[in-house]
Amino acid sequence: MSKKAVIFFSRSFKTESQAKNFCPKSQKLSEKITNRISKNVLQSLKNLEFEKFWFSDVLISESLLEKFNFQENILQEGKDLREKIQNAFTLLFKKGFEEILILGNDTLLNSSEIRKAFAEQKDVLGKSADGGFYLLKIKKGSANFQVLSAENWREGKLKLGNFDFKFLKTKFDFDTLKDFLNFFPDLKFVKTILNEILKPIIFSLEKTTNRFSKTSRIFSNKSPPIFA
Repeated sequence: MSKKAVIFFSRSFKTESQAKNFCPKSQKLSEKITNRISKNVLQSLKNLEFEKFWFSDVLISESLLEKFNFQENILQEGKDLREKIQNAFTLLFKKGFEEILILGNDTLLNSSEIRKAFAEQKDVLGKSADGGFYLLKIKKGSANFQVLSAENWREGKLKLGNFDFKFLKTKFDFDTLKDFLNFFPDLKFVKTILNEILKPIIFSLEKTTNRFSKTSRIFSNKSPPIFA
């Protein structure tokens, strides 16, 4: 067994899309965008030589686990995000892993970045622009594990003053539709997005136009008014 493990930590596509709300007019489209972002990260994980565990809020299908070469799907446990992440690390350390790296599903990463993080001798932290983190690698027994304690975690933001990490470049995560389009300039998908967004507007305009057209026909059949 490899002594290194990767945790892919995520909510279901549906829950994530509701939280992010990429497209308020279309829940279906928000789920499509969430799916696309998550699969980009999963593709980066697929061929990594490290053992991979998917910690999720709901059970993941066996076919999806097999497709991306996950060893196991484990349900998240804890009363909040901090505790769930802390418990995920603790569980895998108890399984015998010496180095554990955790990442989420809302930041663009590639396989080489993950391998470089494991190659670092120090613990590694990739900070998100909003104050959280997109990647965290910790060795078993490291004092840096305390970064996940309640006193060092405030509303998803970490207090890093007393810890010794190798810091990666700060990245933005995907919180809005604009973030998504900046990273995925896929013309076909953009057309789908525009179609989904504009469809309700076009339908509303068509209804208004039809009502106006019917009203015009009614008045066109009447005699013109007589002015004194």
